[in-house]
Amino acid sequence: MDVLGLRVLREVAWRGSISAAAEALGYTQPAVSRQLAALERAAGHELVRRGARGTAMTPAGEVLLRRAEAVLGELEGARADLERLHDDAHAPLRLHGFQTTITSFVPAAVQALRRARPDLDVEVRVGDAPVTDVALRDDRLDVALTNASSQRFPDARVVPLRRDPLWCVLPQGHPLADVAAVPVAALRGEPMILSASTLCADRELVLGACAAAGFSPHAVARVDDMAITQGLVAAGVGVATLPEMGLGWVRDDVVLRPFATPLVREVVALLPRHGPARPEREALLDALRAAADAWCSPAADRARARAGRTATADRDDAPTPATGDAPPREAARAARERPAAAAGPAAPRGQAAGAPVRSSQALSGSPVIRS
Repeated sequence: MDVLGLRVLREVAWRGSISAAAEALGYTQPAVSRQLAALERAAGHELVRRGARGTAMTPAGEVLLRRAEAVLGELEGARADLERLHDDAHAPLRLHGFQTTITSFVPAAVQALRRARPDLDVEVRVGDAPVTDVALRDDRLDVALTNASSQRFPDARVVPLRRDPLWCVLPQGHPLADVAAVPVAALRGEPMILSASTLCADRELVLGACAAAGFSPHAVARVDDMAITQGLVAAGVGVATLPEMGLGWVRDDVVLRPFATPLVREVVALLPRHGPARPEREALLDALRAAADAWCSPAADRARARAGRTATADRDDAPTPATGDAPPREAARAARERPAAAAGPAAPRGQAAGAPVRSSQALSGSPVIRS
């Protein structure tokens, strides 16, 4: 068994298909298939089952995957240790963020920290949301952002940053575009655009909600790019769900609607639980908390206000029983409630916690942005 084979196995497990793993690694699909075949010969077991809908780990594959992640984590730790041999005491703060954190509140946090502490440097590494606490334990990261908040992180301190609701994204003219809030059950039979990553918390939320409503989504595309997803929706390929943090920019030819039962993911920060304290790390955490709390999506705010107006109009249009036949107490209550309902939109509903998600992610090859 070689390191490349183990890395290929890990990518196939994360991405859910050989083609997606090949794209992530920068190899051709046949090359990844050959690496897997060589690894299976060396292991003496089938490691990956191939199917029309992607790949799945066999029991032997799961066993080897756990060991592979440990081996690759140690190798990446060794590489990081060598890179730090000549670092001084003012090493940059290392922050790992995933796509929607980088496009929402992370830039404001880094900017605020730079203004408050011009002596600090922040190195932002962009990667997938699933992340392990091995990098924190080995002192390869100072703060990691993830939405896999139900996973156990024994070597990390978990700090909640933001509850981020998912929105239903519809093409203009869709029958559901005129409702105040979309019941998940209304998506039964709809062509849907899902996340490509099998370890994505957003995808797990959607699959869990559909299962609770008694159906499996009819997936017509699997995409992890927010702009591409919106383009497919606008073209009528299907409907989609996107997190609010991914809605900083929204096309004019799609419609956002909240879900009747909110689907909400938890975005958290992970910090090393053990090791020497670093006050600069806490300063970065404070900046992230403030920026996450302050960030908003204007498009989502407009859609939320419109949904409130639609709900109010629906209540106003509903037939009201004649109060002459009602008991006096009920008639008086109806008279009080009608003006209140017409005065404005109802208060926003509370948000429900996200469904559990199992994830594991190392940080090799993450692009680096220095600021």
